Amino acid sequence: MKQQIYAEKYIRLVKRKQDIKEYAHSFEMFKVESKRWKAAVKAGTKTEAEFLEWLKAVKEKKVP
Repeated sequence: MKQQIYAEKYIRLVKRKQDIKEYAHSFEMFKVESKRWKAAVKAGTKTEAEFLEWLKAVKEKKVP
């Protein structure tokens, strides 16, 4: 699921809208936050269900 959302955000925000810097910044922030979530799940401080909920919220967000 993470790869699907990553690909969607990359194509939609970075490739198609290269002239809009906010989109590239939003994508970079998504990558950083995603790594934090994965580390928290691995450490046991967050659950995988919480991570999936966060991913769903990111996917549904219309504005980057």
